[in-house]
Amino acid sequence: MIEADEVDKSLGMYYYIYEELYVGDILKFEKNPKNFKVYEIHLDGTEVSLELCSSKQPKTQGRFAYFIMCKEGIDTFYAIHILKQLFKTEVGYAGLKDCESYSCQLISVDTKYLREFENHYRFNNITLCLYKYSDYPLMRGHLLGNTFKVFSKYRRYDVDVVERINNIEICLRSKYLANYYGYQRFGTIRPTTHLIGKAIINRDWYEAVRVIAGTPTYPESNVVRVAREEFELGNYYKALNLFPPEYWIERRVCRVMNTSKDPFKALKSLPKEILYFYVEAYQSYIFNKILSEALKYFKDVETLRNTCETLIVPGSNIILHDDICSSITHEVIEHEGVKLKDFMVKELGIVGKGYVRDSVFRVGGLNLKYGEEGVWFNFRLQRGSYASILLRELFRKV
Repeated sequence: MIEADEVDKSLGMYYYIYEELYVGDILKFEKNPKNFKVYEIHLDGTEVSLELCSSKQPKTQGRFAYFIMCKEGIDTFYAIHILKQLFKTEVGYAGLKDCESYSCQLISVDTKYLREFENHYRFNNITLCLYKYSDYPLMRGHLLGNTFKVFSKYRRYDVDVVERINNIEICLRSKYLANYYGYQRFGTIRPTTHLIGKAIINRDWYEAVRVIAGTPTYPESNVVRVAREEFELGNYYKALNLFPPEYWIERRVCRVMNTSKDPFKALKSLPKEILYFYVEAYQSYIFNKILSEALKYFKDVETLRNTCETLIVPGSNIILHDDICSSITHEVIEHEGVKLKDFMVKELGIVGKGYVRDSVFRVGGLNLKYGEEGVWFNFRLQRGSYASILLRELFRKV
């Protein structure tokens, strides 16, 4: 194992697992919608793409209309926010997709509240097409996994490069990877969602809204950094007018803080699913730390898998047992200074429930396609595993 960089450590990911997987010296990956494509795999095994859409009207059998949503360079929460405004009702979805990708997934809309709607929509880098009807709405977790298509350019090209890439393909088919939660769980550009979740767990309402709308960082644009600086100074109205429309969460916090100066009200104004996401991000961060400590203790992935096939994501309903896996979990939680009961945030109506999660994962359906300029890595991952964890092994920085 290799010690990770400081950014990864700040998200609980302390290690890269395999030195032999590194290809950053021969391949270059630039994360953008052109090079990073994600296709949701529905519960029935269907890989979701616009090609599934028919020019014919699907048979109306079921209360919920399922649309295929393909988006580019937009995070899922913002896309769903836009669609809620369009349809004037709740929108169901199975999973979150990376904002720096081109992604296709299913969404569901309750037709009970729609007088009429079209089969196709296109706006704001979002394309929708009507796919089918169902008696049930989509819920978080209603997917088998995702198919990924990732392109990386050659830094150089010769026989040795091809041989190395072939060896890496063989390695990936047989090795297990640490099942860390990936970067997008914490914010790809600005990894702070776990810090917001921690503030909520600690009932520090002002710190939570400060991290949401304040705390300027350099990866963001100048206007957004200025907006965050104005928020930090208490100039909430100025900040509101500076944040672009896609920063709708920050704008909502600014609006409430401007009228009430009450951070608790500002948090309460956010959709419950957003608040849950923040708490879940903190739970994910703690899991990453637990996994890192387990890797440190067991020294390698295979021993970890054989001893702790699953590890606990802490929550209010969890009971820890007297075994080595639970002992590592207990030590990390204690070091964080939180108690399991703290994940029940009654003030906001949130219950952060715990669960077990696989400690490792394996890449499925791996297929490499060589081109004149680079290589396409095509593969599948189970629900809950992140392509960015594979990519960080390959390129170190994603």
